[in-house]
Amino acid sequence: MNGSTTNHLKVCLFMGSVRRQRLCTRVTLLVRSLLEETNHIVTVLDPLELQLPLMHWSFKCHPNTQPPLPVFTSLREQIRSVDAFVIISTEYYMGIPPALSNLIIHFDVATFIGKPVALVCYSSLEYGGCRVAVALRSFLSATGAITIPKILCIPNTESQIDEEGRPLNSHIIFALRRLISSLDWYATAFKNHREIVGDQPI
Repeated sequence: MNGSTTNHLKVCLFMGSVRRQRLCTRVTLLVRSLLEETNHIVTVLDPLELQLPLMHWSFKCHPNTQPPLPVFTSLREQIRSVDAFVIISTEYYMGIPPALSNLIIHFDVATFIGKPVALVCYSSLEYGGCRVAVALRSFLSATGAITIPKILCIPNTESQIDEEGRPLNSHIIFALRRLISSLDWYATAFKNHREIVGDQPI
């Protein structure tokens, strides 16, 4: 059963790349389209648009004389308000793109804790970003978010998704629908549990 059809789950997409001619845009368009088709409420955080400064103080560590900028307070509330996350990322030198990690580490554990996260990784080559998926599992565990078991890795992305985010074959849609269904299961379960016992303690 897909819980999103009745619960209208809120999902935040984190875009991972700021490169010119990035493939991240087409992957994000496809993921967003399928989420919205299944009644999700979608927010997209794009580090290229946000242009956040490098992290000098995390949200909870700002000194009294330098409170967080309003943009960080607003972003934190956006992130905390959702039921689940999707990270859409390629790999830079087999690791996490700096713009993605910089976006995430600005915020404290309370921003992410107890929420499920799905990984959609991609590459123009045959690896499909599988190596960044491994790095992201470890990285995200420190935020308190919980990566779901299913991962979607998209190799040779240009031959599978066009520039408008349209799928060029049926199996990419099949795989993405399975990932969304799995994310829904965890998001619904965690949301129901929070309603009964409250937020997860830190």
